[in-house]
Amino acid sequence: SCLMKGTAKNSYDLVLWKENDGVVRTKSFHENKSRKLFNVPSCDPITSCGADVNYSNLWFGHQSGNISVYRRIDEKNKIKKKTGSNQKVLSTVLETIIDIKVNEKSQNGMDEELEVVQFHWNYPITLLRHSNEVTAIKVCAEFKIVVSIGGDGRAVIWDSQKIEYIRSIEPSCNTLKACLTHVDISSTLGDILTVFHPRNESCEDDCFEIVEDKSDDFVNISMSIAGRSQLRLHNINAKYIGHTFVEGVVNATCFSFIKEGTGINV
Repeated sequence: SCLMKGTAKNSYDLVLWKENDGVVRTKSFHENKSRKLFNVPSCDPITSCGADVNYSNLWFGHQSGNISVYRRIDEKNKIKKKTGSNQKVLSTVLETIIDIKVNEKSQNGMDEELEVVQFHWNYPITLLRHSNEVTAIKVCAEFKIVVSIGGDGRAVIWDSQKIEYIRSIEPSCNTLKACLTHVDISSTLGDILTVFHPRNESCEDDCFEIVEDKSDDFVNISMSIAGRSQLRLHNINAKYIGHTFVEGVVNATCFSFIKEGTGINV
């Protein structure tokens, strides 16, 4: 499940995409009934979903490496609703039974203008860049980018408004021994965090990783990947910033969001 921007003001929708019947649904917190979006193709199941509470489109990663983007088109329409239209019939009955006069203002009925948001989903846009299963998708509404990671070890940066490719963070040479598991984006700087974890827990051999180059210089890092996760940081332009190792398995990541200039984000 993921949370996305709702159709009503200050509302949020829950996205249900891993149910047994293979149907993707959205459900508002103000409604008991969920809305069907589309059927998941059995030949290429969904493996990840990208959504944000400040963003109205949905990104789905598939087992094949394809990404399908559904764009929601919101249209605000004003409708006129008559209030007190049934009051006139009731007032006539009351006058004959208990001999009273009902307020004439409520008898005539008043036209009230209500703003209603109607929406529809466009046909999905298919994006091709990954050569293996898409394992996670992160949407950053603040910087209007989306980052997807896959089993091929590649992190891909997309434009969330134009729905198009920007650039990639290419996999390192230890992709066969370590896999990408998590991705996160800073809402204040746009920095991109990726987490690698060893595929084989019993592996105790050292391996060498080539990190992104600065100009023509490459940095070789000797690392023992057994039982340790690696966190790597890039800026929004996919330039390498730094890395660190943590003992054990990283299960979740999150950036702090203190206003820049007043504190240090971690």
